[in-house]
Amino acid sequence: MRVGTEHGDAAERDSDGSSSEGTSPGASRSDRAGRSDWTHEFLIEDATAGPFAHGFGIAADRRPFAFQVVRATMTVELYREDLPADVVPDRTDIVATAQAPVTDIDLDDVRSIVALVRDMISAAVPERPDTAETTIVRALLGRMSW
Repeated sequence: MRVGTEHGDAAERDSDGSSSEGTSPGASRSDRAGRSDWTHEFLIEDATAGPFAHGFGIAADRRPFAFQVVRATMTVELYREDLPADVVPDRTDIVATAQAPVTDIDLDDVRSIVALVRDMISAAVPERPDTAETTIVRALLGRMSW
């Protein structure tokens, strides 16, 4: 899905509602970020509308992010920039978060969701690393890329 925030066009969707990506499933995150449809704002790679809206993409500073709605709150998590494309992020990969109520937006409209996510990314608060959660074994495995 291409998000063009400069001219207000929110997304390109196929007739079945799925996003029309121009990349192969195995493309690396840097390949996707370097595409010609990249805007200076951010790129939504996948967005699902509805009461349990969720999706992911790449922020303007090239950090991957994910968002989801749980109850009446949307949460956006920004991950570290050097996260490999084939790794599913965990709590230790989160570098910033933002939360906002979704009571005033239409969760069935992808454009509304994209606009809220865009605003939340710019307002995300850096996470403090939880040193109590990080064990010696986890730190070693992290350095070895396990």
